[in-house]
Amino acid sequence: HYFHNYTRRSAYAPARGRRRRGRGDDDDEEEETEGNEPMDEADDGGSVNGSNDAFTEYVGCRRRGCYWLKARDDADLVGVKHARKVNSFVAADPAVAGPGCAAGDASSDAPPFVRVTVNGDSFMLYQIRKMIATAVAAALGHFPIELIPASLTRPARIATPIAPASTLYLVDAEFMSFRPRKDAPAGGDSSGGDSPGGDSPENSAVVPNRLDALVPGAEVRASIAEFQRSTLDPALAPAVADAEWSVFVGNLRKLRINDDGFDGDDAVGECLAAHAEYAAMREERRAEREERERDAAGALAEA
Repeated sequence: HYFHNYTRRSAYAPARGRRRRGRGDDDDEEEETEGNEPMDEADDGGSVNGSNDAFTEYVGCRRRGCYWLKARDDADLVGVKHARKVNSFVAADPAVAGPGCAAGDASSDAPPFVRVTVNGDSFMLYQIRKMIATAVAAALGHFPIELIPASLTRPARIATPIAPASTLYLVDAEFMSFRPRKDAPAGGDSSGGDSPGGDSPENSAVVPNRLDALVPGAEVRASIAEFQRSTLDPALAPAVADAEWSVFVGNLRKLRINDDGFDGDDAVGECLAAHAEYAAMREERRAEREERERDAAGALAEA
């Protein structure tokens, strides 16, 4: 899917479509610090209070952060750099933060929480925090849940909220195999040519005692799990109990998509209608492509 609505998409835009940064603009690392991110951000390059006249044709409402592009916008391109594969998104049973605490432990003053584990090939800036925040907003009725599928398509421009970063951490990582490196055998001539020790594939040898990939063993994984259980999880208790979460939940009521002070009361409906038309068109094209492939396979079989 395209997660351009769950990041600062201009950071991943193609060079020709990327907006130039002004002098004095903060970089991504500075803007990622707590307290500097807007609660919801469309990242469309336009002012919330500005005019819509000069923008690419769209339906919905830019000021509400909920609109659907009807034509290509070279100033706001979405492409392969915005695409990510999420393999799983799992919410565990409620638990209680703190050493030796269990879910439903009424004697504990530690706050309950739900651990969400997200597995993906890679993630974008803010992606997980925005996914979590959008899920919370939808669960509390502050974000239209039916808008989420539309937000994962390229023409959609949907402002999404962002959750605090204090409890987000990397629990595991998988690495690609190392690039094979080959040396000439001892006594060989690495200059190539007709020498029997040349650097041809037949005569080259893999460097000995070199890992194919960085993979932690069972003992290392057990140590990591123990550290998480005995040290990391209890240390997160203050972050789970921090007042920033109450502020975050309170701010979800102020999302632009729900602001009655803006025009475009039916912005969500217009985006949903555009998405339905878009999905039907893609399904029709997919069916036509499959039919062409079947016809081509039949013609090949007859030949």
